[in-house]
Amino acid sequence: MVVPSGDAEPDTVRVVYPLATIAREESLTLFGITVPSQAWRRCMLYVYYNMYTTCEIEFTAGQDALSTQAGDVIGVQNDVPYWGSGGRIVSATSSVIVLDKAVSISDISATQAYRLWVRNTDDTLTGHWINLASNPPSSATFTLYGTFNPVPSVYDPFAFGKTSWEYKPFRVLS
Repeated sequence: MVVPSGDAEPDTVRVVYPLATIAREESLTLFGITVPSQAWRRCMLYVYYNMYTTCEIEFTAGQDALSTQAGDVIGVQNDVPYWGSGGRIVSATSSVIVLDKAVSISDISATQAYRLWVRNTDDTLTGHWINLASNPPSSATFTLYGTFNPVPSVYDPFAFGKTSWEYKPFRVLS
């Protein structure tokens, strides 16, 4: 941080987070920051990032991910650690959808809800509740509560699963 007095030497701001269990010292270069309170806020942002980052992943993505940039929070769906089930849409009407593979509803109970997320061709993400009463436990065709607006196109990607387990959110670092 450069002080506004015109001194070209950077100043040091020390940030201590009282709830941290391990004392750790980091050094950041904050270009363009001239106010100590702004430097403190930026340092606290990094403290929170480090505290709440419990899992990091690395992957390559195709051209579907071209609209993301560093800092965005994205939903990652993967069948192996069961972060939902995913694939592409084969066909859809206003209330029925056909997926490219069968997905299973493992826990049909009154307390469990299932949700289908679709990324439309205009990059909007829409969530739809699955009508458990009118769907078999394992199927590629599902009836929804309500209707699609807009109706998904063929090959739009989807993520499907129990509520809060359809995908896992991650922040893009680079």
